[in-house]
Amino acid sequence: MSSSSESVIARSEVRFLHSRIVGDEFKLFIAHPVLPVAPGQKLPVIYALDANGAFGTVTETARVLQMTGELPNGYVIGIGYRKGSLLETLAIRARDYTPIESPGFNRNYPKIMGLTEPVATGGAPAFLRFVREELKPYVEREFAADPGDATISGASFGGLFPTYVLLNQPNTFQRYIICSPSLAYEHDLMFRQEAAYAAGHQDLAARVFLTCGGLENEQEALAQLQKLPPEMVSAVREIWGGRLQMVELLHPFAEQLRSRRYPSLELTTHVFPEEHHHSVYPAAVSRGLRVVFSK
Repeated sequence: MSSSSESVIARSEVRFLHSRIVGDEFKLFIAHPVLPVAPGQKLPVIYALDANGAFGTVTETARVLQMTGELPNGYVIGIGYRKGSLLETLAIRARDYTPIESPGFNRNYPKIMGLTEPVATGGAPAFLRFVREELKPYVEREFAADPGDATISGASFGGLFPTYVLLNQPNTFQRYIICSPSLAYEHDLMFRQEAAYAAGHQDLAARVFLTCGGLENEQEALAQLQKLPPEMVSAVREIWGGRLQMVELLHPFAEQLRSRRYPSLELTTHVFPEEHHHSVYPAAVSRGLRVVFSK
């Protein structure tokens, strides 16, 4: 048997970037353009959260759409960790993707997921500073990246973080693919942050694709709860305060955004039938990229 040092994903590499702001090291999964690049040309960048699990999905979906002309040539930058699979990053992603601390989540999530390490939520403000002040400048310095054309994509807590960015520093990205965002986090925090943003702003310049799976509804969530031991049920309810649904929160959140009539906000919503929380993301990436890059 022979071995090779070539990456499994063509024209990709891994680099490590230490963050002074977060006080941690991030693993960057970098997919280079596969189509020709003209001298001096600057290309769009798609930033993919949860890269330990999602980098391949985002990269190969983007490349197929580039081949068909539905997407411009560009980079995919996956933001991940030195750990191995996505399952090994559950605690650390909860740190980086959550806007404020949730004592109930910190206390209950390890027992629900069988984690041996503690969880400390509320690191999204520092993670956002890392993205704005360290990561994006690094990418724009090292590669032919267009500083005015950045997209972010993520699901679940990886959808909560882009929502937080959209309502706090929206010019960080121009395009947002937000899949199954945890809108119930800390008693519907994102609804309150949206209201706070609206109180101080007349516009929100972004192209947003907001989505979830059709099976991410209260009926299905309650059916899944019935399969759990009573102590697990109480732990889940303490985390989410009884707000277990995604579909039922997605539409009101979208309508709240639309009610502001922001001139520069292009918001598209879609619910994928027969998809659940763990199956919907590949479909969301494909549809979302086509929507946010549509002419």
